[in-house]
Amino acid sequence: MTINFVQPITAIHYTEGSVGARQDGDTHKLPFRGETLTDADGADVKVTNILNNLDKLKADLFDGIGGLIISRDAGDTAHDVNVTAGWAADSSNAVAMYLGSEFTKQIDAAWVAGNDAGGFPSGLTLTLDTWYHFFIILSIDVEAGTYVIDGGFDRSLSATNRLADATAYTHYRQVGSVLVDGSSNIIGFTHFSIDGGRIVLWDDPPVDVNVTNLGTTAVSYTLSVPPDKEVLALLTAMTNPAESFGIYISSLKVNDEAPTGFGSVGPFQNVAGNGTTAQDLGIFTNTSKQIRARASSPNADLGIATRGWKE
Repeated sequence: MTINFVQPITAIHYTEGSVGARQDGDTHKLPFRGETLTDADGADVKVTNILNNLDKLKADLFDGIGGLIISRDAGDTAHDVNVTAGWAADSSNAVAMYLGSEFTKQIDAAWVAGNDAGGFPSGLTLTLDTWYHFFIILSIDVEAGTYVIDGGFDRSLSATNRLADATAYTHYRQVGSVLVDGSSNIIGFTHFSIDGGRIVLWDDPPVDVNVTNLGTTAVSYTLSVPPDKEVLALLTAMTNPAESFGIYISSLKVNDEAPTGFGSVGPFQNVAGNGTTAQDLGIFTNTSKQIRARASSPNADLGIATRGWKE
């Protein structure tokens, strides 16, 4: 008898202090990793990568993620990315993926399976000043009892190129993104998790907007955040005006509104005649990394530094 616990679990069952998962109308004890179960007839029950507590089980139930924090690996900070142990639902929220220990993949070497090994797709060329998403990938064979986690890079958010090399790996989850500079070196960042949110801060925040004539018509600006997905950009906006005006910095997902100075609809505005005004903001981008800004005066100046993003 084989019970496939990596299929979607429909309910959680509690009995005599243990936690179980209900599937296909049956209730089974949820074992620890490596524990062998027997059914009512005494036959062995084959279990593949059963998660041993509710925090990990949430990955399968609620599209959750825990751990799996990426960083530049100390062995080669310019090209290697380390990911910590953790768990997540796969991209379809159908299978729980569990990484028991950290591993490292190299962006400047062709993908091969294993830790401290190449992680770049053979179908791509490492391109200057380009974003790459980082994935964990899963190969699973319930009948054989095998469960293998690996990782790598791809420009595609659906890991199309990554999975083309790793044909045995049928499940994936994007857990971070990196940007390489004009020398194909990964730009410094810090990735961490707070209250279930995943935040990335640039080590050296770039100035993405620096204009002296913002104008009264909305203009879209591209930020230093990952492409292909909507994120909450963490910004610091600054103006140093010679006159009073309002500025509205907004997401392209909401209405384009005209700022009117004090009391305007804008989340950021200058209301003093002179002097520098700065404010931290969180603005949702579109999938092209853009936000927009407009002013109540044609002579408004605006600088925006991108501190990082939340996703």
